[in-house]
Amino acid sequence: MIRRLIGLKTKKADVLSKEIPKLINEYIRILYSNRNNSNKSFYNDTDSIILDKFRGIPRQIKDEKIPFIFWLGLDIWKDLFNINIEKMYKDPKYYLECWLKIKIFYFNNFNDCNYYGNLIPLWLGEGFESTFLGCRLKYSKIAEPSVNRDYILVKDHNDLKKMKLPDFENSASMNHAINFFNSVNFLLGDSELRANFPDWHYGPTAMCNYLRGFKNLSLDFLTNKPLVDELMQFVIDSRMKWSETRSRIIDDDKPNGAIISNDDVSVPNVSPNIFRELIFPYEKILNEFYGYFSYYHNCGPIDPFLDDISNINGIRMIHSGPFSDFKKIGEIFSSKAAIELHLHPDRDFINCSEEDFRKRLIDIKTYYDEIGVKAYCIRLTSYSHPSMSISENIEKLKGWCRIASNILL
Repeated sequence: MIRRLIGLKTKKADVLSKEIPKLINEYIRILYSNRNNSNKSFYNDTDSIILDKFRGIPRQIKDEKIPFIFWLGLDIWKDLFNINIEKMYKDPKYYLECWLKIKIFYFNNFNDCNYYGNLIPLWLGEGFESTFLGCRLKYSKIAEPSVNRDYILVKDHNDLKKMKLPDFENSASMNHAINFFNSVNFLLGDSELRANFPDWHYGPTAMCNYLRGFKNLSLDFLTNKPLVDELMQFVIDSRMKWSETRSRIIDDDKPNGAIISNDDVSVPNVSPNIFRELIFPYEKILNEFYGYFSYYHNCGPIDPFLDDISNINGIRMIHSGPFSDFKKIGEIFSSKAAIELHLHPDRDFINCSEEDFRKRLIDIKTYYDEIGVKAYCIRLTSYSHPSMSISENIEKLKGWCRIASNILL
């Protein structure tokens, strides 16, 4: 079990505001609502994937009902609630307040299969785990944090030889994560809600890109394979050490399961031969260490790698991204893993008619029924777009919820 506080003193600034207790009470009301309890029945696991958006692992299909999980991008939430994004990722109190407001608003306005649990995931920004290895995040009031790609840590082989496994327990990044964990749990008080300690989700290739630079690593795949092997080994050794450190800090059991997210591992960035020779072996090492992958994620097209990926022991859920062939993923993983089928934000939402959206859902459901996919869910995230106002975006997503409910539930 995760302990409420882990030994660090909570700052005096973390004093309960008048608004947070009200938001907590409203969230708990949602937690015990009939609709939320009904949504929970769609999932085997609702807690192990600690990301910015809810990712439940769907159960085997029952009564031909397919869960759908829609969401609004942070760019829309920013404008809707006038959120200072940099402050949200640096101030635990502000993070909790924004998170609760967003979740409550969504539940009250959209009728989909998002499940609300008692664990609050602490998400400290895209690429945050790279800072454990020395990378730097760029913060902005109006956009998600991003890794500073101009700051290259491994310029050559000598730089890599000088690198040592991080001292995670004495790092500024871990102190930041611990402070968030302590502060949010303090703010939650005696309620039944609790924070979930941040997790490491990026796979080895994504982390190597941060350390070495995308262009450099792409050339290394062809011209300097020994460097790639050493860098990959350093990254996975660091991740495994971090997981053991995380378990000690939160007084949890040995790490089980892991998220593997490698958005850069897709064609045409990586060839099947490069994947098989220089990437896949290190994913398998991580898989053996964690026992299984809770979630295997790549946004880009991964079709040429699917046969190899299917040999990984124990993938609980695989992401079928907007650019991958959902049919091929369904054929290969129909009985091996639950599938998260992510629709295309532009083609299936922004520039999509109701008639075309109905046809899209029917085509997916019909094909997956035919080939016997045992468990899957359908996901869509809507982002801001010049052709739509915030209110138009919200109203259209409400309509997409109604259409999806009629076809999938």
